[in-house]
Amino acid sequence: MKIVLSIPGYGPIDSGPVPTTSGQKLVWVFIEILLLAAILLTVYFILKGAWDLITSEGKKEKIFNAQKTIMYAIFGLLMIACAFLFMGAIGAFVGTNLLSIPF
Repeated sequence: MKIVLSIPGYGPIDSGPVPTTSGQKLVWVFIEILLLAAILLTVYFILKGAWDLITSEGKKEKIFNAQKTIMYAIFGLLMIACAFLFMGAIGAFVGTNLLSIPF
């Protein structure tokens, strides 16, 4: 089931697949909450790393730790994005959308 919005002069705007069962809705809400938490944690650790870098007072060990914190935060977010891409690629290969499996 898809919801399509039509704006005069611009044509239809497709919102993509909409979950149809309560199990699908529950899974999507859970995935969205986890994704939001991951993004917020990434922002927190980037800001924490930046603060540690600013307050390092030129000490090499503190600078190195701050750089690692920022690097790992960005790497973690990239891994989450790659997981979604991987699930989409596997779903396209199999012929189904793995993120909207009905329950």
